[in-house]
Amino acid sequence: MNSLETRNLSVGYRLSKGRKRVLQSGLDIVLPYGKMTCLLGRNGIGKSTLIRTLAGLQAPLDGEILLEGKPLTAFSASERAQRIAVVLTDREADGMLTVQDVVALGRLPYTNFWGTLTDTDREFIESAMKMMGIVDMIDRLLVSLSDGERQKVMVAKAIAQGSSLMFLDEPMAFLDYPSKLELMETLHSIAAERNAAVLISTHDVDIAKRYGNEFWLIDEKKDLVITDNPQDVVNLF
Repeated sequence: MNSLETRNLSVGYRLSKGRKRVLQSGLDIVLPYGKMTCLLGRNGIGKSTLIRTLAGLQAPLDGEILLEGKPLTAFSASERAQRIAVVLTDREADGMLTVQDVVALGRLPYTNFWGTLTDTDREFIESAMKMMGIVDMIDRLLVSLSDGERQKVMVAKAIAQGSSLMFLDEPMAFLDYPSKLELMETLHSIAAERNAAVLISTHDVDIAKRYGNEFWLIDEKKDLVITDNPQDVVNLF
């Protein structure tokens, strides 16, 4: 079964004087397991809005989103969190947490009322920090980190969540070039090895072409073009 799909989806905002549609209506999208999908388009064209909508953080204007064959709205917040990990561009509010504490928050959907971590939880946390190369900063406060370091921590938190769906909005922001490549390699491996669906928004076309299995391209008409051919990315951009 496909991990996530949409039917006649319309994405945008409800305003006091009506509705503002961000993308063209009638989107029928399938986000498959085992692949990394790169969402491309210029800044401000609607990539973040689409990601927030697919993750269930923002209601669609019309249409529906299906997860495991059921409406996304049928899942509780905890059930969604066990299935969907999200990294947004918003800054983490509590900067006084340590790096290890922040990454451990990714395991909250699986813990009991007291938030007790099991050995399995700790394995996920340690593995995620190793993947992102942040083990040496586990005791540092989030507030003390650079933007690039903070970005790695937030991605590690999503990896620790162990979800079958990962949505990352501009995860390469603030990273230097070698770190961008390492991140994309890591996420590409997670998609393949965990059979996860990974959706990344980015404006870095060259790196996206190198690692993406599928490409969602938002053109100037705000149409969504889906392809698995990197050459189509070149032609559109």
